[in-house]
Amino acid sequence: LNSLSFDLSYITEMDKSPPPSSSKKGVSLSRLLSFLDLFKSFEKAKENADSTGSFSVKDLGFLAKEFYTEAKEDITTIAKEELKVELREEKGHVELIGEGNKKLTNAQVCKLVEGTEAQLDKAGLFDYDGTMQMVLEGCRRKLEELLQGSIKDISKVLQEIKVNSIQGSGADFMVQYEVGFMASSAEKTISYPNIDKLGEAHVKFIMENYQLGRKSQGRTRRDVFFWCFDRTCHEITHIVQGLAEQKDKNAYSMSAEHDASIGAYSLLWAISKDPKLKAIFPPGFASEVLLKTVADDLQSSSKWDEKVEKEYTTWVDSFGCEAPSNKTCEDNVLASSFCGRLSSDYFTKDDKELAKIFSLLFKDRTGDVYAKKISPPKSIFRGIKRLV
Repeated sequence: LNSLSFDLSYITEMDKSPPPSSSKKGVSLSRLLSFLDLFKSFEKAKENADSTGSFSVKDLGFLAKEFYTEAKEDITTIAKEELKVELREEKGHVELIGEGNKKLTNAQVCKLVEGTEAQLDKAGLFDYDGTMQMVLEGCRRKLEELLQGSIKDISKVLQEIKVNSIQGSGADFMVQYEVGFMASSAEKTISYPNIDKLGEAHVKFIMENYQLGRKSQGRTRRDVFFWCFDRTCHEITHIVQGLAEQKDKNAYSMSAEHDASIGAYSLLWAISKDPKLKAIFPPGFASEVLLKTVADDLQSSSKWDEKVEKEYTTWVDSFGCEAPSNKTCEDNVLASSFCGRLSSDYFTKDDKELAKIFSLLFKDRTGDVYAKKISPPKSIFRGIKRLV
């Protein structure tokens, strides 16, 4: 999530006019995996592997319910084609029906999860480059709308923002630096990892160091595809900070990180409604991405002790101007968890609320960001737990 200001051209490759996103197979398998995860079969199988695998729609959290409800028709078709099973919902109770009209058990659902993960563990399923370009275009359109009157010549300067895929160096010690999303305000560039180009070492590094929840290389490839959506919305805000000539005097740029985070997931939701992005946002897909992302944010922040929780609250209440301790800022995983939690806590589907957030961030706000005191929009802060 960190914003970098140096020239990244030596590790990146310009992605010029990529074709429309061609991730249909990968997205279908992802939707299937996200659906199967709703059964929580591995957790339930520990107690009774042979009981019927099922879940109740009414018990799902907000994002899970949005995903299932919107994607149900697609999932029904995909489950028949990929797994040869039927999705059956009766009175809000969902089960899977297999051969001989038999209900699948928790153990059998676990096998379906493992099989789907294995299918996802191959290169070529996700069009990382084409997707990044389309997400960038969607962000440009929405930000042009949100920032009119806040930044001079906003339409023109947004068109100067570009995306580059990170080039692997071939050196083992460089892998950790080649798997992140980075923004260069000077170059107006978002750099990202296309792990199909980078290779197995990068997939394994992400799985072992960043994967939360169930670990598998298939999930890792899918999750990096999800990053193309949520992390791009964070990083492009860093570039806009540069366009606005904002300066963050904090050694760890924690005001800049606050500002890039507060509207990131809401921006993702907003661009998912762009008619020109239907190719990358099938029904329920934005909810699917956020379901995984927010669940990770909740898991990460659940590990905070009381001291860290207080630091987070102070950071939020000061609109990012009172940074956490140096110890927290120097822990990249912990600092990143602050950013994700903030994106979740302030998530809104309301366009007017999103406009309010970006007005606070950029309206009459240039130079030293600490010079103008801003009261956080507490009416939009609804907390992470309502989402999962």
